[in-house]
Amino acid sequence: VVGCVKTELSHQNTCWQRYTENGPFAYLGMADGYSSIAWYLPVEKMQWALSLDDEAFAAEIEMASDLKLGRVTEVNERGGFPIIRRHAKQYVKQGLVLVGDSAHTIHPQAGQGVNLGFQDARVLLEVLESGMQKQIPLGNEGLLRKYERQRRGDNFIVQRGMEGITWMFEQDETFKSKLRAQFLHFADAMSLPKNWLIKQTLNGRLN
Repeated sequence: VVGCVKTELSHQNTCWQRYTENGPFAYLGMADGYSSIAWYLPVEKMQWALSLDDEAFAAEIEMASDLKLGRVTEVNERGGFPIIRRHAKQYVKQGLVLVGDSAHTIHPQAGQGVNLGFQDARVLLEVLESGMQKQIPLGNEGLLRKYERQRRGDNFIVQRGMEGITWMFEQDETFKSKLRAQFLHFADAMSLPKNWLIKQTLNGRLN
């Protein structure tokens, strides 16, 4: 569920995220004291959330955010859509290229979808520039396959990684709570895997 609200306290030009038993809740800071919200719920609760009047919706947002930004003082238009992972089997055909969300959708955990799209664009430009230097037509399918080979695997890894992190941090009282604590401790201590993951999410195999 997404929308725009105004809160009692300043968002400090910062994005705030909290994990709940239903999934993450996030405030994404905007201008003039407004915040965009990203409220993750089970699909069967989406229509319930959208049917709430402004006062009830504000109360639920306050609960989901644990009053991180105080009371919600204004509620604007809102909407919802299901989160579905999709990945194109092919990114290219003769004269056609899929880039960003047209090629892959990802759980919007940590905003990685936009990073993947940026990396798609960078690799595609590099491939096209290489083709121009070799006087290969820009729409040549063989040329464009180089872009697909570089990006499809990286995008798949990040897609699955974000799903794993989302599963790990869902709030419940099962073994995951202990596993979560151990995971964070070891992940922070293991610099090589941590740096690889950071590189993978920000740059793919470019740098």
